Amino acid sequence: MHSLSRRSIRQLKDVVLPSEGVQLLVSNDMDELLSIVADDKRKELQIFAGEVVRFGSQCKDPQWHNLDRFFEKYRREPTPQRQLREEAELMMEQLMTLVQYTAELYHELHTLDKIEQDYQHKHLENGKSNASQKGNGLTILAAELKSQKKIVRNLKKKSLWSRSLEEVMDKLVDIALFLNREIDNMSGSAGMSWVILKSCYF
Repeated sequence: MHSLSRRSIRQLKDVVLPSEGVQLLVSNDMDELLSIVADDKRKELQIFAGEVVRFGSQCKDPQWHNLDRFFEKYRREPTPQRQLREEAELMMEQLMTLVQYTAELYHELHTLDKIEQDYQHKHLENGKSNASQKGNGLTILAAELKSQKKIVRNLKKKSLWSRSLEEVMDKLVDIALFLNREIDNMSGSAGMSWVILKSCYF
């Protein structure tokens, strides 16, 4: 998505594509160069959209099934770009935050698992240490375990763990629509992205 931002597209058109290296090695036809870039972006979109459709098919809610029909309806009745851009950027920010918390969650779950194993192992050593040593060791581990469980519980609330697939789908669809529109705007070939996009559904 960053590569389709207004700043990135302006950098591409004003600096990268007119550069001597690109002009000599690829083409000096700006329309052809933009078409090549757009084709690459469409391939990336095809992969992304294929995953969106696959996730939608796994949802219990039937509204997320057959997303190819939804995308086709959008092609005929596009949403105004400004609104779509703002929504897509917000959705991406929210998803990235969820992903970051999810990554942290899995790290903390691994730590929790290790502490739990240490705690259980300490119980098995009951007969090998005196009561004072046993009590001190278990008390320390119990405190660590309680603290780690609290960390995990809080991260679950902030991450994808607590979200249903349906909630995530809403954001993914908005992003797919936005990316399609941005590719069309970049290359000046409205509708072409969906020719590629639709092929991933069948």
